[in-house]
Amino acid sequence: MGETAFIHATRVGRLVRRNAVRIAAAAVLAGAFAGSAGAVACADGAERNSLSVRTLQTRLMVAALTCDARGDYNAFVRRFRPQLAGYGGMLRSYFRKAYGAGSTHELNAYVTDLANRTSALSAVDRPAFCRASREAFDMLLSAPAQSLRESLIQAATMPAPARDALPACDALTRR
Repeated sequence: MGETAFIHATRVGRLVRRNAVRIAAAAVLAGAFAGSAGAVACADGAERNSLSVRTLQTRLMVAALTCDARGDYNAFVRRFRPQLAGYGGMLRSYFRKAYGAGSTHELNAYVTDLANRTSALSAVDRPAFCRASREAFDMLLSAPAQSLRESLIQAATMPAPARDALPACDALTRR
């Protein structure tokens, strides 16, 4: 290596070391945007329901831990297992359609973000969060057996502290 090349390599090395945090942050951001670039962002009515049911399930899961409602959450999951499984499959299908090969990663990121946002909201006004969750548990656990699906959708679409993060529309469009 000639002296000029050595000096240039030394300068580049110093520049990289000084800006390592910025370079790493740029790489992380580039990776984050690469996974979602051009992905379908809209959901149809059934897919919106699956997003809402997942939001409700997450809210009740957080309530189980935050509001000491583990027994109610377990009863909810046992009672609504078939409906939750159906909406879970629909949610996975939506993410496959929206994100293709990256759907599992995107779904996991979505569910994690939803749980984190719901947990943060529960901390803002815990008594109100626990009251709203108690009302949802009461409504769901007392729903007539013949209308579990309708009761689940009703509870899932009630005003709640956290809503799904994906925009919903009837026609599929690109972000």
